Amino acid sequence: MSETDNGARIRELGENIVEGVRFPGEVITVSPRADGGTTTVRVVFDSITVNESFFPTEFRMP
Repeated sequence: MSETDNGARIRELGENIVEGVRFPGEVITVSPRADGGTTTVRVVFDSITVNESFFPTEFRMP
């Protein structure tokens, strides 16, 4: 687990190894709120791709 300057705690759980690179299976972030409570965000990765190709038009600026 790591903690940010504002007191948010970030924990990585599990692992996915894709093309020899290790990624977490999920990331849980618990952040303090101004009212004294906390907000929890949980991200679970369904799939991970490495070195995927994209068409340049996908990065076109309006």
